Amino acid sequence: EGGTSLGYNSFVAQSATNGIALGSNAIVSGVNSVALGAGSIASELNVISVGGGDGVTGPAVRRIVNVGDGIGNNDAVNKSQLDGVTASVNDVAASVKNIAGAIQVTGSGVASVSRKDSTAAGASAQAAGDSSVALGTRATANAIGSIVLGVDSRARGVNSTALGRQSNAIGDGSVSLGFNSFVRQSGEHGVALGADAGVSGKNSIALGYGSRTQEAEVLSIGSGNGRGGPATRRIVNVSSGNLSQVSTDAVNGGQLFQTLSSMASILGGGAAVGAQGVLVAPVYQIQGSSYGSVGAALKALDGKVTDIDHRVNVNSNLAAGAAASTLSASKPGSTSNTEVVGVAKVVSGAALS
Repeated sequence: EGGTSLGYNSFVAQSATNGIALGSNAIVSGVNSVALGAGSIASELNVISVGGGDGVTGPAVRRIVNVGDGIGNNDAVNKSQLDGVTASVNDVAASVKNIAGAIQVTGSGVASVSRKDSTAAGASAQAAGDSSVALGTRATANAIGSIVLGVDSRARGVNSTALGRQSNAIGDGSVSLGFNSFVRQSGEHGVALGADAGVSGKNSIALGYGSRTQEAEVLSIGSGNGRGGPATRRIVNVSSGNLSQVSTDAVNGGQLFQTLSSMASILGGGAAVGAQGVLVAPVYQIQGSSYGSVGAALKALDGKVTDIDHRVNVNSNLAAGAAASTLSASKPGSTSNTEVVGVAKVVSGAALS
């Protein structure tokens, strides 16, 4: 109904209301559709077809030429307009290029990839190492296998990883995670975990906000100076460590308390473990005097023993002297009248004239 066909063997199907077939062998079977040109076929609703043939009765496709610039949302566009869109792709966010096995995703600036299998995403992001990844505005991955994720972050060490804004992983094999965290070049295989955490020593770990390590092969949970992070932190929920001559385990407060309690028991004198594990000193009583340490008590005891020893020696000497005098007085021929008289009294019991 309302169909129009013009041309040899052109045809508008009965169901194709308002269809138009223009050209020999043109066929319309879709409502409100147009088949334009020899052999064109319009089988869908509300379409204009300029081809669709089998290549024998009509061309499969045709170019549409002399098309003006489209204005409205539903206007056709020409190649000139499409070329303009293509030219602007590199200047819009999330544009993608393939460059020698690398992927470059640019933002408002220009991201750059210069090595094999590298990826850069973000304004001014740079992936300059083989197999490196730089994601974020001004993110920089300069070394082989380095990975950066964060604005103004950098990974310059081989196989290093920097995650977080302004994080820096400079040492080979290092990891920095957190805002402004860093691992210096001297911190090979170091790990900085937490905002403002920093590692300068090889194989060391800075754990927590503001923690710093200066020495090699240490674990730090504080900054030491209290600036930019806590100077110290407690470590809680620590299992009992192995206690032996060769053990390198950490011990907990319970083990330390037990050790101090054993010491207090051995010391005696009222020694005990007080608050916060402080050992309360013993008090020893010696000859009515009090002493607050083992050393002082032993010194006092040594003094008393020395004094007793001195007294014993004096008394022994006096006793020895008295015995010698008595023995001398009993000898015959003594010229001492006093001693002779005394001896005579003792021996005979007779009075002398």
